[in-house]
Amino acid sequence: MCLSFILAIFSCKKVDEYTQFEINNEQTIEIKSNAVINVPFDIVSPEVETDAESTFESNDTRKNLIETIELRSLTMEITTPEEGDFNFLNEIKIYISSDNHTETLIAWKENIPENSSSTLVLETSGEDLKKYVKEDTYKLRFNTITDQSITTDHKIKVNSTFFVDAEIYGI
Repeated sequence: MCLSFILAIFSCKKVDEYTQFEINNEQTIEIKSNAVINVPFDIVSPEVETDAESTFESNDTRKNLIETIELRSLTMEITTPEEGDFNFLNEIKIYISSDNHTETLIAWKENIPENSSSTLVLETSGEDLKKYVKEDTYKLRFNTITDQSITTDHKIKVNSTFFVDAEIYGI
């Protein structure tokens, strides 16, 4: 009986390997130079194309078989100016929305330290985001508060990794 239980656990883990995968997205946003500090302002990303159908199909599943999609990581990296850092940023909150769904907070960082880093790793909500990622496109809204003025525009690469748990098509 104990052997049957152990085999069942290992079989489930093996099946999970085939029904779980990651979707990586990259986009660039720009924070314009400004002298205003301690005032929240928003940056809305261009629409992000999910290419969900082909991504799901290449992982042997379909939209209707997706069980959950969770944002596992969101990292921001300043690409321009080369010597740029996040010292000017005090707080950031990122919201996701789509044409069919209202916005939801998905990532944030508060009290950002002034450590001259050009990379910022945000906390993620753990919310199930399948209704957004299953859409053809979604938008991200970046709500920021700066604590220093910036004299040059900053281009920031935003990398997000979504963990997908699905059922295998045809099983």
